[in-house]
Amino acid sequence: MKSIVLLDYDGVIVDSIDIFARSVRIASDKLNQPTGFTPDDLRNIQRMTIGEISDRIGVGTEQIPKFLEFLDQELDRVADEVRLFPNMKQVIRQLSHSGTLAIVSATPAPIVSKVLANHAIERYFDDVIGGDSPGAKSVKIKSLIKRYDSASVNTCMVGDTVSDIEEGIKAGVATIAVSWGWHPVEHLLSAEPDGVAHQPEELIDLTQLLINPLRAQIARQPTIGDKK
Repeated sequence: MKSIVLLDYDGVIVDSIDIFARSVRIASDKLNQPTGFTPDDLRNIQRMTIGEISDRIGVGTEQIPKFLEFLDQELDRVADEVRLFPNMKQVIRQLSHSGTLAIVSATPAPIVSKVLANHAIERYFDDVIGGDSPGAKSVKIKSLIKRYDSASVNTCMVGDTVSDIEEGIKAGVATIAVSWGWHPVEHLLSAEPDGVAHQPEELIDLTQLLINPLRAQIARQPTIGDKK
């Protein structure tokens, strides 16, 4: 059965935390609600949701749609400034050879696709699912598994935040946390990922280890105490 590797975008593929924090400040200014929001504020947000970010900068619930509009406009404007993590292009190329490769991100898909095109890596991805598509990441993961006629046991989610790992677990897939992203590794470990990568190159072996077809065979075998 075909394997699927799913990658988050911000903090996994691209080094965007400074740009994102700056974009939050600019969006807040447009709401006439200036903030001193910094990358450290992002690192300390528990699950990295828009609701938590809005709460941290004092944006009310009724203002969130407008805040998101301004934020997405700014992220699109500065897309040319976004850089890949070192060696990420080579890692992505190798990952694409082993099965389906897709992105599941909170950033709108058109912005993600623009950055991928800027770095000439868009051809390596079979799908890009962004925050402009409705539903939680776990729902999007399950839809991709169905779309590519695979199985959760042959799928792996790679993320840099606690919510990435939690959503992967909720979808029933293997999870890998990366230590170079937005959440510190000790925070990520609290979500109990199946593996941790400290360098992009480690993703090549880790993903294959977790989605090896033997894993599916082991999962089907009864363990002691199982009913026959």
